[in-house]
Amino acid sequence: MDAINNRLKELIDILGMSVEDFAKEFGINRSSVYRYTGVNKKEPRELPIPLAVRICERYNISLDWLAGRPDAVMYRDNTINALVEIYNGLSDECKKELFSFAMYLRGRDKKSE
Repeated sequence: MDAINNRLKELIDILGMSVEDFAKEFGINRSSVYRYTGVNKKEPRELPIPLAVRICERYNISLDWLAGRPDAVMYRDNTINALVEIYNGLSDECKKELFSFAMYLRGRDKKSE
């Protein structure tokens, strides 16, 4: 249960949302979010699967990632996942070259704006 609690906390932080806003987004009580994230240690609760699916659909998050699988990619966007898989399969030297090229492209893109 700790893995999903940590991932839910991480997602809320990444989104820059308060627990109150996150709770409102899904029509649940703030106290439930505290229980799902493990903040309320006296009454922890498992995140219900229907709610987990709604969260994943709303934010394009992988259910495997939310469940805490260490090898899971966060976003469901297949393009991003494919790029991550390619990147992870590269040697350290190639990763550095790819990063340098990406920085070059980003700079070129900003100049054209």
